[in-house]
Amino acid sequence: MCRPCTCWPTTVPATPGELAHRVNLTSGSASRMIERLVRAGYVRRVPDAHDRRKILIEPDAQAVKRIGGLYGHLNDSHLRDLGQLDDAELTTLLRFVDAATERTEEEIQRFRQRSE
Repeated sequence: MCRPCTCWPTTVPATPGELAHRVNLTSGSASRMIERLVRAGYVRRVPDAHDRRKILIEPDAQAVKRIGGLYGHLNDSHLRDLGQLDDAELTTLLRFVDAATERTEEEIQRFRQRSE
């Protein structure tokens, strides 16, 4: 659904540059994405408390709840499925998820290097 809304913690604002990096967009594409998210009410621009020249992008708490609510049933199903696995199976699953995450990060870096 709204991938940018899932790419940062729900309570920590991010700079537009940080958000662009997380979703692998150019700064121009990220600016357009942020503008659409602001118009849709998913995020808002807030001044940085430490540097008033900076603008941070902050998820809207109500929007995060709405998006989270869309996944409630699926999350409950996943928890039930995970509850049926023993510790050894969970350890194996976690090892796979960790490895897959590392491979994905490596691939993202490879793509970024090719585009430079």
